[in-house]
This record gives sequence, C-alpha cells and structure tokens, in this order.
Amino acid sequence: MQTVYMPHSPEAAGKVLRVKELVEVENVPASAVRNKVEQRRERKAPRGYVIAQRFEEQMARATGSA
Repeated sequence: MQTVYMPHSPEAAGKVLRVKELVEVENVPASAVRNKVEQRRERKAPRGYVIAQRFEEQMARATGSA
C-alpha cells in the first residue's frame, strides 16, 4: 500500500485516469495531508505486547468451570 498526495490539477487527473483500475482515489482536505514521516508514525505498531487473556481464564472457559 502506498499513499500519495497530489494537488487537484489536470496533470494529476490525467495520471489517475490512466491507472484508474489499479488505484483508489479519495479527496481529502489539506489538513489531512501527511508527509512520509507522519504516515510511518501513524502506521507503526505499538512496542511491546498486551495480555489479551490469562492462561487460567482461557482454561476455565474451555473446561466450563468458573
């Protein structure tokens, strides 16, 4: 996946029309435009891990006991 921001212009419209079957186009306000560093920061997974369920709870649910 790659995000590219282009200003509205006849040149940009021509580029999109050439590959319209291969791309998804979305109009966004200027305040939503992000540079590469900002995009990477938003997409980066959080560090570490999260305990979704403790083993004892999982086993209790699997065996039907509380």
